[in-house]
Amino acid sequence: MKRTIAAIAFLLLSTAAQAGIVMGGTRVVYQEGKREAAISVTNADTHSPYLVQSWVENYAENNKSRVPFIVTPPLIKIEPQKESVLRFIYSGSGLPTDRESQVWINVQEIPPKPEEENTLQLAVRSKIKLFYRPQQIEADLPAAVKKLRWSVEHGTLKLKNESPLFITIGDL
Repeated sequence: MKRTIAAIAFLLLSTAAQAGIVMGGTRVVYQEGKREAAISVTNADTHSPYLVQSWVENYAENNKSRVPFIVTPPLIKIEPQKESVLRFIYSGSGLPTDRESQVWINVQEIPPKPEEENTLQLAVRSKIKLFYRPQQIEADLPAAVKKLRWSVEHGTLKLKNESPLFITIGDL
């Protein structure tokens, strides 16, 4: 009984978690020939502004080459319940033209300084995909799915993607 009362008291005394930065999508597709690609970023908090830091990095961790994209603005202050737009600009060189390429977009929220002492704050970093799609490839998903080659080797299911598109498989 004491544990139940303590649990109820704890729940009543704890403060609700505040939502911070919300991304306007789960991926960005940059079409070759366009000036930019963009995604919205919203501050869902009703009281506090947030700083948002953004950058782009290579998909492969061991790839240390320069990423041919820039994000603007790289650092922005977003007021409560307001929205901003992150824009991605391609430098114009360095990626293959016969297939899609993928890089990571990192968006890290920097919460405001807490008003109260002894407050736990978490800075959330979202990582989403940025696809570069050359003009010469066709973005025909049904045709791309038909080019997936499934096989079993030594008891292991293997998949080879022979299409020029990245394909995300959500459920097997």
